[in-house]
Amino acid sequence: MNEKQYSQEERLMAALSHGSIIVSGMGIIVAVVVWLTQKDKFPYAARQAMQATIYQIVAMAAMIVAWIGWTALFMVLLVPITSAAPAGSEPPPGFWALMFSMFIPIAIMGLFWLYGIWAAIRTWQGRDFNYPLIGRLAH
Repeated sequence: MNEKQYSQEERLMAALSHGSIIVSGMGIIVAVVVWLTQKDKFPYAARQAMQATIYQIVAMAAMIVAWIGWTALFMVLLVPITSAAPAGSEPPPGFWALMFSMFIPIAIMGLFWLYGIWAAIRTWQGRDFNYPLIGRLAH
């Protein structure tokens, strides 16, 4: 744990940068604005905002890839699954498996959000927080 004491305002700016992940694309803008406005005033908040910006860009890219992958899988498997069922009958079990598989991208998104919220809590407490790999890039 870092022994340096950060001001409440500095901790708030850092926590807002990380916590803004819950508003998806707007969170990136929040983190960038915090970085731009605090880089000369509060180095801790600026460093955390830079990390949050990179993390949120990575999270958004991962979500786009996950949803594109799910959509491609859905499109490829939908025709064979539905053509196997007689007209007017209940959807085949494979259809429901495919529909429930959409929770995979949602779960991935939830994990990214939870980790961002964890970072917000840690920085609000005044602790240094570094995302794996990203922490080194942001310094």
